[in-house]
Formats: sequence, structure tokens, C-alpha cells
Amino acid sequence: VSVTNTPTRIQLFKTDKETKQPIAGATFAVWNKAMEESEDQAMGMVETFVTDENGMIELKYLAPGTYCWQEKEVVPGYVLSDEIHEITIDADGRVSGEDVGVIKVQNDFTKMQFIKYDAEKR
Repeated sequence: VSVTNTPTRIQLFKTDKETKQPIAGATFAVWNKAMEESEDQAMGMVETFVTDENGMIELKYLAPGTYCWQEKEVVPGYVLSDEIHEITIDADGRVSGEDVGVIKVQNDFTKMQFIKYDAEKR
């Protein structure tokens, strides 16, 4: 009998909403939902990760449970999303029956309107 032990993997992909291009440098906080109200503060730890040049964060070897992901810092020119994404790893180390759990996050550009100021008309 041959058994292959593969790690639990979760991948987050951050892209531009319009161009679908990856966004590098966005910071996300990740925590275990069951531990967020734990009396033991070490168990409720929140870690931060930054998207790479492919707009990706990959975590491996996570224990079963529900993990929360929230964007904390955006790349200049993009709108910060306060949405919390949840993903659950079952007792077999699978996410929704798959070997790899995937979260896709898209951001809009910051839209600014410039108004020309004419001092003479004032």
C-alpha cells in the first residue's frame, strides 16, 4: 500500500476587478474563527500575510477549522474591502471536497473626480 500525505493548502488570489491582473503587496489578516474569542490570547492569534507578485498568498498545513481572511492594507490606488472571507477545512484536510481551498478577491480602483478651481470667477 502506498500512501501520499499532501498538506492542506489554501490560496488567496487578489486581482484588479476590471483588468483581472494580479495585485502584489496587499496585506491580509488571517485567524482561526474558533479561537478568536479564546481566553488564551496565544490561541486567538492573528497573522498577516502579503500577496506576492502573482497576487497570491498560500498557506499550508492548517489544522481543521474555519479560517477568516480580511484585507488590512491595500495597494495605493485601490479601495480597501472590509469583507471577511471564511474558508473551512474539514477533519480530512479538505476544503469543500477539494485538496486546495481557493479565495478570489477583486478590488476596484479608487475613483477620484478633479474639479478645476478658477480663482478669478470667485
